[in-house]
Amino acid sequence: MLLTAAVTCIVLFTTWGGTTYAWGSGIMVSLAVASVVLVVLLLVVEHRVAEPVVPVHLFKLGTFNVSSSVSFITGVAMFGGIAFLPLFLQVVNGASATSSGFLLMPFMLGLLAASMAAGQVITRTGHYKVFPIAGTALAGVALYLLSTMDTGTTRTTVTVYMVLLGVGIGLSMQTLVLAVQNVVKLTELGAATSSVTFFRTMGGSIGVALFGALFNHQLAHRLQVTIDAGEASGFSPTLIRRLPEPQRTELLTAFADSLTTVFLYAVPLVLLAFALTWLLRAVPLRSTIFAVDDHTGPEDGPAPDPAEPAVPTTLLP
Repeated sequence: MLLTAAVTCIVLFTTWGGTTYAWGSGIMVSLAVASVVLVVLLLVVEHRVAEPVVPVHLFKLGTFNVSSSVSFITGVAMFGGIAFLPLFLQVVNGASATSSGFLLMPFMLGLLAASMAAGQVITRTGHYKVFPIAGTALAGVALYLLSTMDTGTTRTTVTVYMVLLGVGIGLSMQTLVLAVQNVVKLTELGAATSSVTFFRTMGGSIGVALFGALFNHQLAHRLQVTIDAGEASGFSPTLIRRLPEPQRTELLTAFADSLTTVFLYAVPLVLLAFALTWLLRAVPLRSTIFAVDDHTGPEDGPAPDPAEPAVPTTLLP
């Protein structure tokens, strides 16, 4: 309950701030205070219970902290791209709602292909640190390229940029999960894996909310110059393209500039993730996971007596 309530307050704070309510309004301050209080209470409870949802001591592991942080930022980039690219394709390129979703396939194919290729290489070599570094760097380049789009950008160009973003995220996403799985004990594999995934999902939720607020603010500012905001709010992509010139061009330009600003603001975040990936420890991949009663791991101390039973397994991303 504490986890759900804390996440709800955080997402509402990022969703409503600057749009529905002013940042300094009473409800926004209340949400901020409630978020902090609930997170503190959550940490207290998780520290005391026998079976915590998120074991607090995992935050003592450098690999877990780096992977969670980078996963959070990766979620911002991934879900931000999924949320705003279809809007660009519909409004600016004139794609239908159905086809704009279909046009996201290059992004997903790039993500899946890169993830599978990285998994194969890691399985054969045992080295994984290079993939998050290369992935975040490529994602940063892709987001910058997406920020340069305008009303004259073709679907082919957008497709190339989407593939680059998908490959960058694919090289990073599952590799970070593998890095965490490699340093925790067997009894905490599920909690550690789900925690990293949770931070990525939270990054997506907060990122979409913040970037949505940024997009709305940018669009409202530009619409004051081009067309009445109340009139424009009822326009669909089809109706926009029926507008007479130069009104149509001005409105499309306002949408394009507002959307690409979102991608530009994501670039510094991904560059921060790129810097964090260099802090990831290159721990050799283990071919077995210690016995269930083991309380040590590669970052916790020496392995248990080899005579003790072990559960053989191979960790794959």
